[in-house]
Amino acid sequence: MKATETGVALLLVLAAVMLLSVTTLSFYRFSVSLHLVETADRDTEMAQDLVDAAEAPIEQWLRKRSDAVVLPPDAPTPRVVVLQERWRLVGRPFVLEIVAYDQEGMVSLEAAKGGSPLWAVLSEEVRRAIERARWSEGATLGLDLFAVGAGLDSGLSPYPVADSPGDRSSQAPLGALVATHNDAPGSLNVHTAPFAMLDAVFRGQGRGGLELILDARLQGVPVDAVPPRAETSKEDAFPRLTLQSTTWAFRTDVGVGAVRISYWSIFRFQGDAGWARVQRLQIT
Repeated sequence: MKATETGVALLLVLAAVMLLSVTTLSFYRFSVSLHLVETADRDTEMAQDLVDAAEAPIEQWLRKRSDAVVLPPDAPTPRVVVLQERWRLVGRPFVLEIVAYDQEGMVSLEAAKGGSPLWAVLSEEVRRAIERARWSEGATLGLDLFAVGAGLDSGLSPYPVADSPGDRSSQAPLGALVATHNDAPGSLNVHTAPFAMLDAVFRGQGRGGLELILDARLQGVPVDAVPPRAETSKEDAFPRLTLQSTTWAFRTDVGVGAVRISYWSIFRFQGDAGWARVQRLQIT
């Protein structure tokens, strides 16, 4: 064989080896990508299943614990941690966090839009968002009304953040202070509402006994009755004071592997039928 032919043969062999190497590498990369896609799809499916399964502990908490909630008087929002769990299964990290927010420990959105006497206790940012918000009569209200560009300033979310219990009321997200499911003029739970809201109601209606509620909440015990309003006070737009709540919101955060999904759900007491979810919004 001539030298030229030998050189050509070697070049062909090298080209074949290079082609095989590139093909093998491409197939490996494709296999890895496919595996990652399949893993992400599986993790997403498991995360969604976990969100659905989380309704069981929520309903259990509502039946067994919600009536007994008494928050300290300096609580900036009506927030209660229901569940915080982390574990590993088949090498995958799992996260489940559930935080409750008392809708009847907040200012009613409908009342706030119409000029609630509690308007002044809300931050300027929250008041501005409510003024901008628009909805048709009879529409189902939800925090999705306040998506970026539809009420709130750019970059801000209406949903409370699960791991930020220390927010002052002036900095708390809209969804931690304003209730979408608390019909005007609204109900206000004396055991969970921020103290500034209670103070506004008691002063506005000439009620006494606020110090009794303060003392009870400092001790973590419920009061037996709502202090009566002044005999001379007239009907007004203040919320009704209550001892227990019939509507709670829940932020549920789930993680499986690298997948994270979060939902905001509203549960309402339906009498003999018990508690039922009446709204669920995905937090994006």
